[in-house]
Amino acid sequence: METTQWRILQQLPELRTQIIDRLVGDADFQSLCHDYDRCAEALERFREQAGSLPERIAEYEQLLAELEGDIRHVLDVS
Repeated sequence: METTQWRILQQLPELRTQIIDRLVGDADFQSLCHDYDRCAEALERFREQAGSLPERIAEYEQLLAELEGDIRHVLDVS
């Protein structure tokens, strides 16, 4: 399983089965999880430079929360 999938599985362990089921053959959901992974990676880098980028950290924290909400919505709808 790719890193992308593991990040979201670690964040939402209670939805593990649904996430794995959706990742298989659903390119749109895979893309959403990939976006989540890229956002999480960027947020980690910004946090390492916390003193100089507080507004960027807040922006990416919000984006990551929105992506998680989108993922939860897709899983609830299906």
